[in-house]
Amino acid sequence: MNNRFSKVMGIAAATLTLAGTMVFVPVPEVRAESILEEQGTLRPAEDEYVFEAEAGQVLAIVMDSEEFDTVLTLKGPNGEEVAFNDDSGGTLNSRIIYSVNATGSYTIVARSYSGAGGNYKIEVRPATAYEVGYESAQASLFEGDYTAAIAEFTNLIALDPSNPEAYLSRVDAYFGQAYQQLEAEGRFFEGPDDLAPEVRATVVSDLETVSDLYAQQGDEYAAESFASQAEFIRTGAYPEGPF
Repeated sequence: MNNRFSKVMGIAAATLTLAGTMVFVPVPEVRAESILEEQGTLRPAEDEYVFEAEAGQVLAIVMDSEEFDTVLTLKGPNGEEVAFNDDSGGTLNSRIIYSVNATGSYTIVARSYSGAGGNYKIEVRPATAYEVGYESAQASLFEGDYTAAIAEFTNLIALDPSNPEAYLSRVDAYFGQAYQQLEAEGRFFEGPDDLAPEVRATVVSDLETVSDLYAQQGDEYAAESFASQAEFIRTGAYPEGPF
């Protein structure tokens, strides 16, 4: 957050005590000649990287850190922002999938969300079919086209069944679809019982799969958390473990 302070110079009052009486005596303003006067804006620390790209390329720009929440901005040859990403795939890391429409020099602006620093890694490379598909599926999800999003995430799961993010995003799409359908009927989503039986079973299965994948990666906390969420969707009863 940028803080701006203004200094007001004027007539000050000196307070004197005389025989128990408060007397205010005006003090003339004294101004010293300025050595430097500038205006500026303080921003969080950031790094910039420039690379060349050709029209027609589809690039993945990935920023990973185990120490802070990353933020990525991409600027085009004219200096204008063409893409932005904060959190990607359910993590605090960042990923931009960008279809280059103009040959030239592009600038990556790497920042942390909080302004705190730390170690990180940035990579620019051709995007994989999975990454391109995930970007399209996320766009469908954002636009509220849940049927298309569910189909796209299902294809991604078949393409890479070891990646938790497609399962979790499909769960989001199923819930979005349920909310949308209930709203059209003039009702509100109240709990897992409002899910269609086949959807409820798929959501439970997806969450259990995510739990297993995190367990295989050695992340026991995440594994237990998603297992608890799966149990909640299955039974409708809040679990006692982390959720």
